[in-house]
Amino acid sequence: MGTTVSKPRSSSAAVYRHYSGERKGSTPSDGIHNVPNATTVTVAIRDVKTQMEISTRIDETLLKEKTESMTRVKILLLGGADAGKSTI
Repeated sequence: MGTTVSKPRSSSAAVYRHYSGERKGSTPSDGIHNVPNATTVTVAIRDVKTQMEISTRIDETLLKEKTESMTRVKILLLGGADAGKSTI
């Protein structure tokens, strides 16, 4: 149920996009660079893991709600004002 928010690219690598001005000779044409700082990599991986956990919890909740909704029976009672519909 639902769509996964994000999936990690790999377990050991993280990348960021460089959108500000071009650097001389160091910017690839697609704008993707390897993250040079190990702290930044750790934070990026932790953020992706957190997003995956949140996405998984949302998917599980949606599945549970769908299952409960499908097992619920709804009844429409028709009748006049004095037919005793409220006693059920």
